[in-house]
Amino acid sequence: MAASNQHAPSGISLCLCLTGEVHAGGQEHFYMETQRALVIPKTEDRELDIYVSTQDPAHVQKTISSTLGIPINRITCYVKRVGGGFGGKVGRPAVFGAIAAVGTFKTGHPIRLVLDREDDMLITGGRHPLFGKYKVGFMNSGRIKALDIECYLNGGCTPGDSEQVTEFLILKLENAYKIRNLRFRGRACMTNLPSNTAFRGFGFPQGTLVTESCITAVAAKCGLPPEKIREKNMYKTVDKTIYKQAFNPETLIRCWNECLDKLSFHSRRKQVEEFNKKNYWKKKGIAIIPMKFSVGFATSYHQAAALVHIYTDGSVLVTHGGNELGQGIHTKMLQVASRELQIPMSYMHICETSTATVPNTIATAASIGSDVNGRAVQNACQILLKRLEPIIKKSPEGTWEDWIEAAFEQRISLSATGYFRGYKAFMDWEKGEGDPFPYYVYEAACSEVEIDCLTGAHKKIRTDIVMDACCSLNPAIDIRQGLGESGMFLGSSVFFAIADAVAAVRRERDAAEDFTARSPATPEQVRMACADRFTEMIPRDDPKTFKPWCIPIA
Repeated sequence: MAASNQHAPSGISLCLCLTGEVHAGGQEHFYMETQRALVIPKTEDRELDIYVSTQDPAHVQKTISSTLGIPINRITCYVKRVGGGFGGKVGRPAVFGAIAAVGTFKTGHPIRLVLDREDDMLITGGRHPLFGKYKVGFMNSGRIKALDIECYLNGGCTPGDSEQVTEFLILKLENAYKIRNLRFRGRACMTNLPSNTAFRGFGFPQGTLVTESCITAVAAKCGLPPEKIREKNMYKTVDKTIYKQAFNPETLIRCWNECLDKLSFHSRRKQVEEFNKKNYWKKKGIAIIPMKFSVGFATSYHQAAALVHIYTDGSVLVTHGGNELGQGIHTKMLQVASRELQIPMSYMHICETSTATVPNTIATAASIGSDVNGRAVQNACQILLKRLEPIIKKSPEGTWEDWIEAAFEQRISLSATGYFRGYKAFMDWEKGEGDPFPYYVYEAACSEVEIDCLTGAHKKIRTDIVMDACCSLNPAIDIRQGLGESGMFLGSSVFFAIADAVAAVRRERDAAEDFTARSPATPEQVRMACADRFTEMIPRDDPKTFKPWCIPIA
């Protein structure tokens, strides 16, 4: 980083400028179940049954259809449950489903394709690595006046999801901060590596790391704690985002203040400083990060459908377009149906997700699976209950089984399709404005760490999270998972706590605090950032620059 001005004398305001770079490495999904598909041919009409581990069965269905040149209605995809996805099973399973389908089409035999872990990690891609550059103009009080960020994403050898990831990254870069003069630019770069793909957070974690790194650099230049700079530049009143969407920061501010107050942040900051004064080779760091996470897709992908059957014994079969990834969506859908039909969950069952029962499904992604599919299940149940109303009113003391039997005798349909049109969401990229997201999730996280200055190892002492998740469908499932995607970036509080500890080391050793932080913060990176006589040693194999010197043992 480079600074254009020095600290101003007391009482004088100066406008300062900083430039810096941020590197964020890639990440492997490492889902428990690797990519796999089983394709079974039927005896006539070129029909295929596909059992596949995917977050988007409709996409698998369409890809196989176009590959084989047969109509979509001949192909049925089934998903019982998925052993982890995190974005890696949105687009990728379609490729492997198509490969297996070609084999089945040619041989007439069932084909199972299963990747071993090594091949899965080698070819399926992961989170886009990022290189970001920023230039920020600010007052010596810490108030940011202008910010220019440019991000380069490693897209790999094919476009894949890189364009969409870049778009989302640009839309979300401002995070929780209201900065009047902004310019955000993003580019996806073609490389000779496997194509990178959707990953939990979809560009938000690595992109916002650039913004938060910029905040940390401003704090170091102003000689102020990073939390002061964050607080000074956060949204304070009803305003509009960078893309001109109306935004009320009341809940964001509440999460931030609760995180500060309930966790005694300022007293803990003092304790950290006292610890650092007494310890030379070990340092503590603490950081608090606010977050405004925009939920959903900036497209028509919020729609959902469901199909609910009531059988003559009173049992209910619920099917919907969401996929069970371990997040408990099936449990939540049964809860919605149970509440709407006013019968116990013991009457309910979900067999699997199938493109035959619910067509044209959207991917279970972007933290909206339970949201939109729950609305579709709710709609289906409300339709059924409305049909049953005359029977229930005629015999209010009857049982559920009595009402269903009577409905069947009176030839009332006991099956209903529910549909949710979704939220209005759009983005005009020519104008740079729109309403791309239906709502936001607000959070703040505080982490405290301790680093070993000699080895670069760190240990996390404590992390606290304050999150507004609105009305949880099932707190027993949601607590400690909440919305997993939005909470992903809160892990950066550990990263910035490590950076805070490193800054304490560098202050003590009279080294510049404006060092370049790289993610992930490996022990090697942390060790080399802790400037001392060891990190400044020159390699012996360079005869032009080698200078022999001694290091005292004690």
